Amino acid sequence: MTDKPSILSAARMLLYRSGVESWRRGEQYVREGKVVPVRFDDTSIDAVAHGTQDYAVRLAFKHGGLSRSCSCPVADFCKHEIALAILWDEQRGITRPSGDEVQDVAIPPPDISHAEIMSAFRDPLNADLDVIRFAAEQRGWGRPHARLPDKPKMADGTLTLEDIVRLLDDIGGWSVRRNFDPYFCAGEMMAAFCEVMRRTMKQWETFDSDMKEQIIVIFESFEEELLSELIDDSDGIHEFSTAHIEYLEEHSE
Repeated sequence: MTDKPSILSAARMLLYRSGVESWRRGEQYVREGKVVPVRFDDTSIDAVAHGTQDYAVRLAFKHGGLSRSCSCPVADFCKHEIALAILWDEQRGITRPSGDEVQDVAIPPPDISHAEIMSAFRDPLNADLDVIRFAAEQRGWGRPHARLPDKPKMADGTLTLEDIVRLLDDIGGWSVRRNFDPYFCAGEMMAAFCEVMRRTMKQWETFDSDMKEQIIVIFESFEEELLSELIDDSDGIHEFSTAHIEYLEEHSE
């Protein structure tokens, strides 16, 4: 025997596909009275959500699930739909999910936020390289791919020209690993390249001008190979390698 629509929890049908942060914002919208139902019954509800502008929101039980629509830019599993689901449940005598339930069931926030990604792109030379290593994985979709080392194995002491060539060859060789993915591994490849350049930057003043020129040529050549043959630069992470090379060029005299 199936449940009648009147005893189904709209909020719980949204919860497992909603992000924790969106859920908290939805609860805030309920507290602030920003979602106003204009028509509802046991099978559907329409409302207006007052935010940056007014948005039309609708939820309806359909074919055993919950259909959703919102005219906001997010459009699905947004804070407006979440707020409306909570309100609709409460109007039908259904208590909202507890804080523990939300924590256990909702989608946790990403390890790397959009703000952190934007901050890294604004200052590539000083960026936390873990941000570009894993930024692509925060998009909510993916496919199986190899996990690459943070950087090639570097010996202690001053790097020689031969050391730098070997380190870059090591990084290039990762592209033939099983499950290497040109898009999802791109950040790790770029981060490893930047690790080598940052190590070089630390001892830059110990090199003579001829050595500096040779190293820059090597880095530029590897950057071209990396971007044109090894990785998918759809996210524009070339800005990191370019910033490091430009720094070395500016300090080559």
